[in-house]
Amino acid sequence: MTTRVHLDRHVWTEATLHAIAAEGLQGVVVETLARTLGVTKGSFYWHFANRAALLSAAVARWETSETRMLGPVVGTISDVGRRLLVLTQRAHCEPRLRLTRAFNAAVGHPLVGPAVARVARSRGSFLAECLAAMGMDKAEAMQDAQIAYASYLGAAEMSAIGVGAQTRRELRVLVQRTIARLLPGTWEPGRAILGAAHGRRG
Repeated sequence: MTTRVHLDRHVWTEATLHAIAAEGLQGVVVETLARTLGVTKGSFYWHFANRAALLSAAVARWETSETRMLGPVVGTISDVGRRLLVLTQRAHCEPRLRLTRAFNAAVGHPLVGPAVARVARSRGSFLAECLAAMGMDKAEAMQDAQIAYASYLGAAEMSAIGVGAQTRRELRVLVQRTIARLLPGTWEPGRAILGAAHGRRG
């Protein structure tokens, strides 16, 4: 007798995020995901009405993960320099980079675009709060946070096509140098961040 396997929503959404990271939205094919997970399509329809519902759940999970990184995971670190260091380390985790690139490439999709915009705003606001906490004027901090975030996105895209920084360590240090140059008046906070980065293995 054949035993039916009904995987939970979490397994399906995680598999979908892996597929998006590898192939973009075109990688979200229910039949292919079912084969990868070793189940029939019946397991899929146990949790989702259609592909759009699965994609919506995966996008929501990604957005929640990114928001959590800025809140309970990184935002509770009291030392601002350390907070920025941990943020750049986590932001340059390869699965996160691949998903960021994949979702940014799909901003025209109605399920993806709004989530990407919200994540970008959250990341920008978090960086601005860190820079303001280190003494920068709030208005300037918001502008310079956008520059730092643009550097992160640009470095990630260049890395994907084999130009510029390639390793996670090189990407991380590049963004850290950008943040360090934005800090007001002195390079001391920047050197503290960069020194810590060079003291760790990428």
